[in-house]
Amino acid sequence: MKTADPELMRAINRFHVLDVVRRWGPISRVEIVQRTELAPATISAITGGLIEENLILARAVEGVGTAARGRPRVMLELNREAAYVCGVKLAPHQISIAVTDYKADVVKTLSLPIRVARQAPEVVADILEDGIRRCVGDADLALDRLGGIGIGLPGFIDGRSGLCVWTPILGAPDVPLAGMVRQRLGVPTTVENDVHLVTLAEHWFGQGRDSDNFAVVTVEDSVGLGLFLNGDVHRGAAGMGTEFGHTKMALDGLPCRCGQRGCIDAYVSDHGIVTRARALLGAEAGPITPDDPRAIGRLRDMGQRMAAEGPYDRDFDVAHSTIHTGVVRGGTALNIVPKHCSFDFEFRYVPGVDPQALLAELKGFAETELLPQMKAVAPEAGFTWEPVSAIPGLDMPVDSEIVAFVKSLTGGNSTGKVAFGFLHTMGAETVPGLLQAFRVDHPRVRFSLVQNYGEAMLEKLRAGELDLCLTSPVPEAPGLVARRLDEQKLRLVVPADHPLAARRRIRLAEASDETFVTLEPGYGLRRITDHLCLEAGFRPRIAFEGEETETLRGLVAAGLGVALLPPPTVPRPGVVELAITGQRAVREIGVAWLEGRTDTPPVAAFKRFLLSRRGGLLPD
Repeated sequence: MKTADPELMRAINRFHVLDVVRRWGPISRVEIVQRTELAPATISAITGGLIEENLILARAVEGVGTAARGRPRVMLELNREAAYVCGVKLAPHQISIAVTDYKADVVKTLSLPIRVARQAPEVVADILEDGIRRCVGDADLALDRLGGIGIGLPGFIDGRSGLCVWTPILGAPDVPLAGMVRQRLGVPTTVENDVHLVTLAEHWFGQGRDSDNFAVVTVEDSVGLGLFLNGDVHRGAAGMGTEFGHTKMALDGLPCRCGQRGCIDAYVSDHGIVTRARALLGAEAGPITPDDPRAIGRLRDMGQRMAAEGPYDRDFDVAHSTIHTGVVRGGTALNIVPKHCSFDFEFRYVPGVDPQALLAELKGFAETELLPQMKAVAPEAGFTWEPVSAIPGLDMPVDSEIVAFVKSLTGGNSTGKVAFGFLHTMGAETVPGLLQAFRVDHPRVRFSLVQNYGEAMLEKLRAGELDLCLTSPVPEAPGLVARRLDEQKLRLVVPADHPLAARRRIRLAEASDETFVTLEPGYGLRRITDHLCLEAGFRPRIAFEGEETETLRGLVAAGLGVALLPPPTVPRPGVVELAITGQRAVREIGVAWLEGRTDTPPVAAFKRFLLSRRGGLLPD
């Protein structure tokens, strides 16, 4: 008869004893015997060895339950200083790092606001190295005190080999992330599906603490499933057997980020919902991106508003049918605008029709048929109008009474849409304040808003996709007209614990030996940074490049470099902002538009409004 390996049995028993002390400590040896069903002599031998290794502590407890004579009761608990580990969570818009002690109590945390999917795997590994070093240092620990590093992220993760086979977080397949981090830090590193780690946490500390069989479903940027079966996480034969989000709902369904179609993730994840909503709602959805944590809130508000306005789809179909089957005659083009959609059609002239009869027919059709059905879709619906000087092949001017009637429905020229672009740094405070002030006198003008960097917005101007844009630097380019409106002083932003943080002002040349974090090439602020540094006599050493100034501030707060940035909307902890002396460190903000383009009345009104704000565009 084959017997068990004694060393293996000792290791298993040791693990069970440690697990009981972790879960139930402080605990006596007698209670450990009861919970493990091991012999008292075995428990004494194992706990004695753990005490010698400084993994657990023995504390004598006197008081309740202690006899008047004899030794006090000895309670065993984990030694929190026996080891430390570092946990990392990779999410679409953030890297979270935590250092915990041997009792799993958090010692220090660090959050880096980074859009991970936009970085190359090597860059992500570099950021992880710097972030882990910073977090461990903030915990007053040396790196060699770490017993290990664990990294959690969504997707097909092979924890045994440390390979990220596919994940929406990284921009490439088959990334050996565990090895990349291990090579940089010299610390044992593992990667695991983030939902598997949540499942383990539920078993160790949460709702599954007393259960050996349960399931965890997460719905975030991705959909995940963790199965805990027979006392362990179930991973399947290849280690990736519970990727629930990529179970097929429809073989020819919506496209998924994994490259297949019909996955559950494409329908019910945050990413899938926002992607579908953008496709359905178009510009009405506003500036929503799939990895924007505020997107779901905006879509929820929009859905509640649409639901309150009635059965939108049915009424929309009725209005659509009416618009395309009602044939009236004349020489005026009208734009029919239910609250969320627009259509164009023409009233075509039929020779011999009396203009007065035409006007009466138009009024009757609009008032009795079209307008009521539009208001059933949205109570604020109405007409906007665009006169046509002549229909091709017909020399007939617009009837003035028709124009006057349409204007009476709209309340004048103060309706329509402005396609307006602006820099990311102006979206939190400047642009909302401008729109609020403008709409006091123009409450019915609608806006299509686009946030982007300067060069991208100028391309949209040239393509006719934007009417106006706020940009920096103020462009000097053929075919465009630009006017300077205001300027922002730039500051050198340094970590709060940096030697320069005690200063109030600095010459930029004094930062020539610093590592910079800055925006990517093509951004106006990047060009200004490069120019100012060259003007100060040096070329900046770039450590990280991003797309948003607040991301850069987060990197500075994490100690990953310094940055030249405009003032923040809200002061950020962890950084100090130094005034720059000895040179004019500013960025100019201007408005640009396409040369020779005829402005619609709302665009002309908003352009006049912006030009009237020269010197007072930016909040104090």
